[in-house]
Amino acid sequence: MKKRLFALTLVFCILLAPLTGCKNSGGEWVTEEEWVEVENEGSTGNNGSSNNDSQSQNGNQNKPNKRPTNQVTGKNPIITSMTGKDPNANYKVSGKVSVAVNTNRPTDYEALFEAFQAVYKDVELEIRYFSDGDKSLNYILKQASINKLPDVVFDDAASVPTYVAQGLAYPLDKFVKNDPDLKYVSNEILDTYRYGDKLFALPNSIHFSCVMINLDIVEKLNLKMPSLSWTVDDMVAFLKSGTTKEYSGCEQLFGNYTIAAQLCPIYDKTVGLYGYDHKNGKFNLAPMTRGQQLMVDLRKIEGLEAFSLRMSGLDKYTAKFGNSNTSDTRMALKLGKTLVEFDSGTWEDPNLGNFKFDNCLWPYPQSEKGRMPIHVDHSMMMKTAKNPEAAFQLLRFITYSAEGNLARLSMYDEANAGKYVLSSRMYFPVTSHPQVVAKFNSLELPEQYDYMYKNIAKSYRADPKKYMVDFEDVIATATSDWNKVQDGLADATSTNAAMEKKLNTKLSNVLKDFNAKIAKNYK
Repeated sequence: MKKRLFALTLVFCILLAPLTGCKNSGGEWVTEEEWVEVENEGSTGNNGSSNNDSQSQNGNQNKPNKRPTNQVTGKNPIITSMTGKDPNANYKVSGKVSVAVNTNRPTDYEALFEAFQAVYKDVELEIRYFSDGDKSLNYILKQASINKLPDVVFDDAASVPTYVAQGLAYPLDKFVKNDPDLKYVSNEILDTYRYGDKLFALPNSIHFSCVMINLDIVEKLNLKMPSLSWTVDDMVAFLKSGTTKEYSGCEQLFGNYTIAAQLCPIYDKTVGLYGYDHKNGKFNLAPMTRGQQLMVDLRKIEGLEAFSLRMSGLDKYTAKFGNSNTSDTRMALKLGKTLVEFDSGTWEDPNLGNFKFDNCLWPYPQSEKGRMPIHVDHSMMMKTAKNPEAAFQLLRFITYSAEGNLARLSMYDEANAGKYVLSSRMYFPVTSHPQVVAKFNSLELPEQYDYMYKNIAKSYRADPKKYMVDFEDVIATATSDWNKVQDGLADATSTNAAMEKKLNTKLSNVLKDFNAKIAKNYK
């Protein structure tokens, strides 16, 4: 019984990992945007080079961070073909504008503010650096309590509805109206930031959920790599082919609800993670039922999921993988004994070299070619902005403007190696403006990154906690029952038939309260 409780505790933690984070072996909380822990500083990465080489391919990822300063002169900006030539920008705005930057987030922004200041010469730009976890929410709420809100929040991962419910965010509709550059941003993304028919945030950058594939196992078992547009059926076959006496298809399947979203038939493709249909504002658990049943069936295959070997004790797990560190629920993965790792994404690209095996990130399996799970970080303007026209120009510059994105992407050019402290070798812009697309393609990244960026408009959001009202509270209604389903202790069909009504009732009540707050705060 004690072993069973231990296992349930572990799987519950894994289930919540995409929502709130899970404790790693060192006792620290790890969120979806954080990277995997360092395994071996001298190990080889996805290109076979040493860790130091793979981290420095942009010139200086392994340099210590520079001390932030709020002095932005614009005297040494990156110059691109769009610098000072954006026909849809308003370079004549003036006034002081403050922007809050969370230095705890691995965001590459150094060249961005210099480029802005160089062309908006009448704007006095103040950068307020702070470090507060992975999100800006705590900092912003503290600043609101002392009436010192910044004008713009840069690159945030917190819940936008929380800002809106507090009456802090500035509605952006009058600023973006008739801006032709907005057509290059996916409507699917923009619509997630609309509450009460008002637009309250703009996407800043994008990450993709991915799988990490162990290339050493692919070579040893003479497997064929999947296509970039592989399907869930292809994934099942791949997992089975990687399951042997020595290897497992994956470490953990439990709680992998992204697969459920991929099982949506094409005519229901508005349904995303956890069966939430953002377009219609309700839950549709048909794909959840299919996904959970698939998980149950796959977990019954002896050894396909390494974690299942733990469920009746550690004997089977240690017999296959040894007992080097069984307290680590990802021991088999880190030993290079699993073919696929699901809990991964492009935010982990800088850390791929920390594993002891050759590996790469790969697009998530797709129900429709190009339909992949994405995580979107956002920027906002605060309602208290004293120079809103100037503040919006900054907001526009750092989110969807071609001018700003060209400057930001140029940081990764070989010609600029060593000039900036970079946390990665690329970032995914939110805009598909032709000049930005051409610039991204010029970075000569692996084909999978080009494929993902090319298909942003077809992708769906896999981070509902950032845009769905009271997401964690709503989804908690189903957590316990879904745990039982994926453990094979309850039937998926009957469970979800009752759960869909419960979730939609809970969501309806939450939205009623939220909409009342919008009506009060934004008359």
